[in-house]
Amino acid sequence: AQAQTTENTLLWKVEGEDIKDAYLFGTIHLLPQSEFELKSSVIEALDASETLVLELDMSDPAMQGKMMQKAPMKDGETLDKLLDEPTYQKLDKMLQESIGANVAFMNGWKPFIVSSFLIGRLIEGQPASFELSLVQAAKKREMPIVGLETLEEQMSIFDRIPYQSQADDLAEMVNEEEKIKNLYAEMVAAYKAENLSRLYEMLTEYMDDPKER
Repeated sequence: AQAQTTENTLLWKVEGEDIKDAYLFGTIHLLPQSEFELKSSVIEALDASETLVLELDMSDPAMQGKMMQKAPMKDGETLDKLLDEPTYQKLDKMLQESIGANVAFMNGWKPFIVSSFLIGRLIEGQPASFELSLVQAAKKREMPIVGLETLEEQMSIFDRIPYQSQADDLAEMVNEEEKIKNLYAEMVAAYKAENLSRLYEMLTEYMDDPKER
């Protein structure tokens, strides 16, 4: 394929011989409600579609239970072994402030999952979700909703990324919260500008581990 210069966009139409037209829309999982907008072009693409396909089937009521089953690290690894004591205690305080849970409850969980409970701290005001909004819109239209991957497939990825590498990222969220908050705000700004090149640059800069990337 020859490299092409295309205008920035998060919504693409995929068409070709002997296939049904499809739309590909890039989402950012959480952003402030004040920054959230489901553009008319996305609504029109949804109206023209028969099925909503997400990264995971977010409409599955059993998803939370499945995640809890897959949350533990293998081989008895624990967060208190992967993090130094001050970071572990600070994480405990942040989790209590954010979701009212002690770190001891999650001590055996994959660091990546634990870090997801801190994402809300990076967002000013109420968070919004493209995925949940699309699920609600699809349900209103009585559209089937399916997932490209299963939760089990996604969780297995975080058994292949070294737990220490995940723990180092978690420690950065804990100890350099202001830096990560600014980085997240910059990512949201690039997303809203539909600047795919900048988003790619930011991800490759931040995720220096090829396996993590």
